[in-house]
Amino acid sequence: MNYLRDSISARVHRLLGSVPWYPGYIGSRNLYLDRVLKSPQLLNNFEHGNPLPDKYGVGFDERVVEYPWLFSRCPDGPFNLLDAGATLNHHWVLSLQKFARVKTYFYTLAPEATVIKSPNASYVYGDLRELALKDACMDVVTCISTLEHVGMDNTRFYTADEQYQECDANAYLHVVDQLRRVTKPGGKVFITVPFGRSQNHGWFQQFTATMIDELVQRLSSGTSLVKYYSYTTNGWQLADQASCSQAEYFDIHKVGRKRTPDFAAAARAVACVEFVKATE
Repeated sequence: MNYLRDSISARVHRLLGSVPWYPGYIGSRNLYLDRVLKSPQLLNNFEHGNPLPDKYGVGFDERVVEYPWLFSRCPDGPFNLLDAGATLNHHWVLSLQKFARVKTYFYTLAPEATVIKSPNASYVYGDLRELALKDACMDVVTCISTLEHVGMDNTRFYTADEQYQECDANAYLHVVDQLRRVTKPGGKVFITVPFGRSQNHGWFQQFTATMIDELVQRLSSGTSLVKYYSYTTNGWQLADQASCSQAEYFDIHKVGRKRTPDFAAAARAVACVEFVKATE
């Protein structure tokens, strides 16, 4: 993380009213996440499912929930990690102590702007529905805000390959099969998706309660734990499935940089699934 650059960005963002996606937003969010991920108390809240502070993450997208939830639940290294979707593909993320002894394999549809040159980082490009990996080769698998894009129109932002201009609402289940396959017995899979009422935004879909149930059933042969977090004017907070089942996604690509009453940046609810594969 470039603290000077992000600090300047955060100051610009504050001067503009801290509206999501206004100039300086990413730097502001990065600094917020850095403080959260270095706070034992906040990580303890995520680990044990305790309430979050009032106004937690107001004006920030679901990464301020997904990252600390993942980091609080993920074991310490050394181990092999598959990051399906490459959501962790940031220099500042891998520089955290949590990843000091982790060999990370980023698996995503097409090359991204960020390429981390490290002996602990490798890149594989391809369809997550057909992972070119051996059975039971990964200790930990992460799939953060990725399943919702599989089978949808990925030519809008992620690839120029027209074969990925799709609209298959059930394609994510094939990815779940693959994630389970490459996980070692006793290994863990961490999945997060935007949650709420059924919404198809073209380039992604929002998961419903039925879809979460299907996802968990597809994992099978192990134990699954699902946590829900919802966003309101008071920020992000732990929730139950029913209370956020009608949440609506704020899609900046449809409505633009619009100030909403609750300062929503993207998802207004997320489902976080932790799966431990059964030992054989």
